[in-house]
Amino acid sequence: MKDEGTTNCKEPSENEQSMTEEELKSRYIAPAISQEEKRLKDRMAQFRLSLISPAIYHTHLFPSNAAYFDNISLKVLEFPNGKKKRVSRKTLERWTRDYREAEESGDGQLALANKERSDKGQSRVLTLELMMEIVRILQEVPQIKVTILRGRLIEEHIIQENDCSADTIRRFILAYDLRNKMVIEERIRRSFVYPEFGQFWESDSCYLTKIPVGTSLKWVYIQGIIDDHSRKLIALICYMADSAENFINTLKDAILRFGIPSMLYVDNGAPFISDWLISACNSLGIHLIHTRANDGASKGVIERAWFSLEIEVVPKIILDKVDTLEGVQKAVDDFKDKYNARVNRGVNGIPNERHKASLERRIHIMRYPKSTEWLTDKMLLDDFCHVYNDNTIQKDNVRYAIPDEIVGKIRKGKGKTLNVRYDPSDVQHTIHTVIGDKKYYLPIDDRETNASRKRNTGGRQEQIKENMKTKEQKKMTLAEQRAEERFERRMAGIDLSKLYNLSPSDEETAANENEKTDESVNKTDHVTKPVIQTVETDIVDKQTSSTLEIDYSMLY
Repeated sequence: MKDEGTTNCKEPSENEQSMTEEELKSRYIAPAISQEEKRLKDRMAQFRLSLISPAIYHTHLFPSNAAYFDNISLKVLEFPNGKKKRVSRKTLERWTRDYREAEESGDGQLALANKERSDKGQSRVLTLELMMEIVRILQEVPQIKVTILRGRLIEEHIIQENDCSADTIRRFILAYDLRNKMVIEERIRRSFVYPEFGQFWESDSCYLTKIPVGTSLKWVYIQGIIDDHSRKLIALICYMADSAENFINTLKDAILRFGIPSMLYVDNGAPFISDWLISACNSLGIHLIHTRANDGASKGVIERAWFSLEIEVVPKIILDKVDTLEGVQKAVDDFKDKYNARVNRGVNGIPNERHKASLERRIHIMRYPKSTEWLTDKMLLDDFCHVYNDNTIQKDNVRYAIPDEIVGKIRKGKGKTLNVRYDPSDVQHTIHTVIGDKKYYLPIDDRETNASRKRNTGGRQEQIKENMKTKEQKKMTLAEQRAEERFERRMAGIDLSKLYNLSPSDEETAANENEKTDESVNKTDHVTKPVIQTVETDIVDKQTSSTLEIDYSMLY
């Protein structure tokens, strides 16, 4: 990596712990004027003196100072701070009066300088005691979050809930740069160049210019990738949004043309910390590396390319009056071709030639995608979704139904998940899962269609059918046994009344049951089952309320 070493937090020394409040205030929160503020103050004084000096030394050609001031007040003047405005006659007279009064003591020009606010460096909300407490907490934990710091102050009853907001504390910390005063950074940086092409790619994004979109102007963002060995710009693509979806397209374009890199070095921006990019890099075997937060110098190679892009492309866009995304992309493509064809002082070589020489050496063998479809499938987002009891999953507020052929292969309930792959940018909501070597697509769940489906046909349908067949083979129902017995006994000429020990009246009832059973045997399965249930329930004699007893000895 480009950035080595660690960031050490400075612990408060014994001298700092024994400091009084006045010493802490003078060291950490004393108001200070920067060099830029001093230079601007001096330039403003000189500018004001240049306006009133003709009136002080009577070098103007007007009949009076009042006429000269009236002439000046009609003009729009540009001040050193960049503002353009008019100056009234009374203001010019006041400047002249202040200068003459202070000139006697030799401080005439200082009288024309901007006056400092009497309450500068003082907060209307934060008291001195509260400031000191914030400084002491930052001494112990320099990188503490402002919200946590404010919560700590409330817990210790130093402030109330409505005394000050987190933004007030944050502005106080930034105004006096308290975090950097508490932290000593010892970072050891060394410039490096990887020996072969494709071993290390750096990527970043930046905004370039604004173009009209509808009735407003919007920024054009550029996402780029550069190879560290050759310093060749692999990809430069313009977008109207700096999103993870767009960076996936940028990375896909670079891989299709140049192969799969070993490492990808990015910062902590939103497009580079998304689960989509992490999943794609894991699938492709790319080692994804993130820089430290707020450390742009660690990506010096791509940052230097942005500097060249800005000074070469932006003036061309303005002069050519480019107002479309396609026009901006064409200007960026021309810059990329020139950049890759000229000498890069970082490696003292031409990027295109170094790329070609690295491929010819074949020391680092680049991996290339098998096809566009293969790469698209590899760069899908891999995620786990909870499986509900109705055999559905939910993703981005959309319900997907699990196909019937894989319902029996997954388990439902608490803690049960299904691994799915999908493209978050797909408006058609295409999502699939892979079980074994087969891919199954999950359709959007249609509850109205489910209402017309036959009940109890989902789930373990095939297994239920096999179990039912096994049970029917092992154990036949009582009605089926009686039907087979009657058929065999009729063929053998055995008297049924003796077999079942029936009285003459019972024999007539049994004969009627035999006729009903014989008719039911010839019917289909879905008709047979209810008849069988009727016969089983009628085994008890309705007239005598006595159970029929079969003499099984007659069968043998």
